[in-house]
Amino acid sequence: MKKTVKLSELLGGMRALNALVGKRLTSWSKTRLLAKYYAAAAEEVEAYSAEVQRLGEEYPDKSGGEYEQRLAVLLAAEVTLDIPTLTEADFADTSDLPTPADMYLLGKIINFDEGEDEGDKS
Repeated sequence: MKKTVKLSELLGGMRALNALVGKRLTSWSKTRLLAKYYAAAAEEVEAYSAEVQRLGEEYPDKSGGEYEQRLAVLLAAEVTLDIPTLTEADFADTSDLPTPADMYLLGKIINFDEGEDEGDKS
């Protein structure tokens, strides 16, 4: 599903996304979808990093109103990506499930379908 995410959210979730792509999934199609998403996300982060480096070269002291304004524009940028949807059933084993901390960070850049959890009816 195509979704627009803030670049700052993508940057904040990359460590957790790196961990997620190391997990085993139960289907080829979900694994391939996640791999394609990871490649697109990494490409966006690389482009952002190149822009920040260019900005740092232009403003070596990394201060001043214009520097801060341009950096804020970069962080506020949004990208549209094909966000995968994952459920508990997509993971090969419970040891492959993301940690709660990773799920929090991934929540803005991955769709988690809660499904029907017997223990969560409240």
